[in-house]
Amino acid sequence: MASSNPCATGYGPSANRTFRILFDGDERKFSLWETKFLGFMRVRNLHSVFKDLNNQDTPVDANKNEEAYAELVQVLDDRSLSLIIRDARDDGRKALRILRNHYRPTGKPRVITLYTELTSLIKLKHKSITDYIIRAETSAASLRDAGEKVSDSLLISMVLKGLPTDYQPFVTVITQKEEELTFQEFKVVLRNHEDTEEISRQHMNSSSKPSSSAIMSYKHKRWCQNCKSSTHDTNFRRKTQPPRQTTQTPTTRKWCDHCRSKTHFTKDCRKLSKLRTVKDSSDSDDHFTFHISDSAYKCDSATSDCDVAAKLLVDSGASCHIITDKDKFVNFDNSFKASSHVLELADGSRNNSLVHGQGNAVIKVKNSEGHLYTLTLKDALYVPSFSQDIFSVRAATEKGATIIFHQNAGKLIPPGSSASVKIQQEGKLFFIKGVAAASTTKRTLEQWHNVMGHCNREDLLKLESKVEGMEITDRSSKFQCHVCPQAKLSNTRS
Repeated sequence: MASSNPCATGYGPSANRTFRILFDGDERKFSLWETKFLGFMRVRNLHSVFKDLNNQDTPVDANKNEEAYAELVQVLDDRSLSLIIRDARDDGRKALRILRNHYRPTGKPRVITLYTELTSLIKLKHKSITDYIIRAETSAASLRDAGEKVSDSLLISMVLKGLPTDYQPFVTVITQKEEELTFQEFKVVLRNHEDTEEISRQHMNSSSKPSSSAIMSYKHKRWCQNCKSSTHDTNFRRKTQPPRQTTQTPTTRKWCDHCRSKTHFTKDCRKLSKLRTVKDSSDSDDHFTFHISDSAYKCDSATSDCDVAAKLLVDSGASCHIITDKDKFVNFDNSFKASSHVLELADGSRNNSLVHGQGNAVIKVKNSEGHLYTLTLKDALYVPSFSQDIFSVRAATEKGATIIFHQNAGKLIPPGSSASVKIQQEGKLFFIKGVAAASTTKRTLEQWHNVMGHCNREDLLKLESKVEGMEITDRSSKFQCHVCPQAKLSNTRS
């Protein structure tokens, strides 16, 4: 059975070595490739073929020249092979000269391009100093191959010009130095400076960050003697808590949690007169309905088009819905005793005179499909002294509704409905905007008869049930209209 590897028996060309010197046609890598290829030719004892390559009169062994050509074509790409296959067949010396003139020309445009590349060198922040020096040496070597003289002083000055401002002290030291440096010495000095700066940066970063052991020891120092907890210190006080009373301070010290002031008590604060919030005392959970500033939900009629009466404040802490308008209720619970229902305010005081009733209220809103939807709030409290209707998230979810909050909005999905109701954010609060109910116009049947262009009485009575906002107070049809008989009179005599 024959082996698939041509070198498995030890015979044949050295495929691995040849693979390492393959040329891919990139002119930027031609100088490196040529160096590798000439080294490979020395291993093959064919280096004498390419000695003094620019002199065409140098005598060359014909057999070695043909062998050098055979080795050369094995490591070239198709494009490079096309350059020599016609003009230098079986002539390795001429083939390498053709490739050198093509990929490394010595004409004036090439020289100008190399000088431009050398003078515009700039070290980028994400590149190392070694890559920067290699770019400069490559440009200088190409210029020397083109016959230009590039001194070490010129090359050093071009490298110094492209360094960033962080190397300004190094540039100053090199330019003020009296003794002349070769480029090899300059590379060593620049590399040493780069290593010194890197060590300094690492030392600064390590010294600026505390160790993990120091952080753990600092955390373990926390201890509160009152709470017996290591999460905070004994003297730690939250912003929402008043200063702790000491034995020397009298117990009647004034403090307001809302104003953060020592001039009055919280219960006497004027700013909280319209912002007292409630919760249902029948629930044992300590969740207040809302606690906001006065300017958080009031609307200026001169600058805003919002309708407070048609909006519901969405509160996740309220235990029941609160409605301030009696007309929004469709029915009341007669068994509910308002006098025995106590509401707890935000300052801790209780009041049993705020609630006037309990029942089912109706709010008209628009769903996501643009249709008018009637939202029924069951077991809502009627509190006329409040200036804002409140929608309880807890009461709604207990009835099967789904409420989803996002970063700047939310949506309410009523039970048994696929469409949702949009929840909008205003400031730091969320509202459900309702559709204000149309105003009802009340007139007698005679007045509606005159307004509707003397329409007949039967049609007016049918129209009341079809038109929203139309109400007939006096349905008596015993009235005399003097216009209707006159309109029926004929203008000509028979």
